[in-house]
Amino acid sequence: MSGWVEQEKILHWEPARPASLSDNELHVWWLPLQQSATRYAELEALLSEREQARAARFKFDRHRIGFTVGRGLLREILGRYLHTDPASLRFQLGPLGKPSLAPIDGRQLCFNYSDAEDRALYAFAWDLEVGADLESLQREVDHQRIAARRFASRETNALSSLPEKEQREAFLVCWTRKEGYGKARGVGIRYPLDSIELCLDCRRSPLQIPDPVVGHWVLHQIYPTERFTGTIVHAAGTPNLRFFSD
Repeated sequence: MSGWVEQEKILHWEPARPASLSDNELHVWWLPLQQSATRYAELEALLSEREQARAARFKFDRHRIGFTVGRGLLREILGRYLHTDPASLRFQLGPLGKPSLAPIDGRQLCFNYSDAEDRALYAFAWDLEVGADLESLQREVDHQRIAARRFASRETNALSSLPEKEQREAFLVCWTRKEGYGKARGVGIRYPLDSIELCLDCRRSPLQIPDPVVGHWVLHQIYPTERFTGTIVHAAGTPNLRFFSD
């Protein structure tokens, strides 16, 4: 177990597949991307022709498999909540590529997902925009150079003030915050990362982020296992977060 995660709470997941999503809930799913050949074929069959063509363009098998399984699982969960055929779902893309579904009877089922290594993290809520990001805490990264170039100076100083053995993992925590926040807003990582300070204290969670449009965003830092960290971000509200895993 890493020195960083020893001081954090690893989540306990409900071993269930809920058939419905209540108005006051935000569901987080933690699922494996490694599947049997039979299961892979089932998930691949759910994808649209466009999704299958996109999967075929990946150079490496692991990326093609990850995309296919990740997108197939997303369709399965959405189909479960909407009580409809997962293969019939039609996604529409935002200006910067964030997928969404058309409103249903004036309601919007919002979702987002992220993957790292062999796992995927999903978030779902009704009428509450969400973002999710996931990182492996074992990922090797030039954290000092990236932080100096991309983060606000106070964030860089906060990271560098930590014990050296914690800095890389704290940076990865910070990165999920930056990307999860951007994904909730629909811009991904395509915004000036130094324009908002999310990492002055990487152990502070939940964190409220002011926003003139939605009032504020709420950021939750989570630790699915000792190997991973993730961020769930949602628009202003107090949903009951529930966590599910196979």
